[in-house]
Amino acid sequence: MDPTSILVATVAVFGTLLSPVVHAKVTHQARNDELRLEREHQLAKAEHDRMAARSTELKTCYIRHNSAAREYAGALKEWAFRQRQHDRAASGAELLQARADYRASYAEAQMVVSDEVLDRARVLNGALGDVYGVLKRLEEGGAQAGDSLESAFTALNGIWDPLSSMRSRMREDLGSSLNLPDPGDGKVLA
Repeated sequence: MDPTSILVATVAVFGTLLSPVVHAKVTHQARNDELRLEREHQLAKAEHDRMAARSTELKTCYIRHNSAAREYAGALKEWAFRQRQHDRAASGAELLQARADYRASYAEAQMVVSDEVLDRARVLNGALGDVYGVLKRLEEGGAQAGDSLESAFTALNGIWDPLSSMRSRMREDLGSSLNLPDPGDGKVLA
């Protein structure tokens, strides 16, 4: 026997014996790659679902807070009109409910909204609280210097600027802001 034949026969035997091992290793590696890709896909889907849920939560919070702020401002204005007309029989129940709803939405917003929106919400909250304080003091006869129905109405008219600023920033966060000029003053809301 010639040494080349022995070498070829040895390689053939080893090839035959190692073939299943190599095949198993390649198959195992392919399966691991498939599992890794499947896991990455699941993680990406979970992240997408989490982001979609966060977006929905944020949108719901923004809608609720914007609506509650508008309702509260409207209830304050109604209360001021009643005070102007000396309507003592009118109940402040609507105002108290609007205030409670607003405070609940503000508390939620403090936990959910972006810092930029929260900064604007704080300004609005301060303005609403100031008007409420003036009207409450006027109703209870404990008015401070500068407290009057006229100052309350002026402050109420000023509520719309911080409300508009907050709403514009909310829309920006949600990706629905077109930054269109406000037809009332020609400025861009931001």
